[in-house]
Amino acid sequence: MKTQGILFSNKKGISEANISDEMILARCQSVTASFDYCIEASPYSRQQVGFYLNIEEGTLNRMLNSHDRLNFPNDRIPELMAYCGNLIPVKYLALISKHGIHRLRSDVEDELERVKEQLRVKEHRESAIMDFLDKAKVSLNFGS
Repeated sequence: MKTQGILFSNKKGISEANISDEMILARCQSVTASFDYCIEASPYSRQQVGFYLNIEEGTLNRMLNSHDRLNFPNDRIPELMAYCGNLIPVKYLALISKHGIHRLRSDVEDELERVKEQLRVKEHRESAIMDFLDKAKVSLNFGS
């Protein structure tokens, strides 16, 4: 069945960590080329990416051809990067404008920081209570 070939692939993607800024600049001479490299670096074929994005393969091929006048839809770029598992297009745009990008903290990291702060506050309170109790014991023993 044709769709089975679309859904499964033996192609291995390139790990995001192994895609250097230099590789992106060497491989991409345009934003359109960055979309193509995004797909190439993923574990998916163009056909699979088109299927996921609900774009016919021929239309996707035309979008990725820098000589064609058909543009890749801007609002689909985040979907492309999420499905392909890399940020090549946005990294390319940052690099050509002499900027870098870095990952923002996740919600989990923010929550972990809040929990750590709550723990520090509780430990400080506990320490203050223990100090108070120690001083109270000393004054009770001293007064006897």
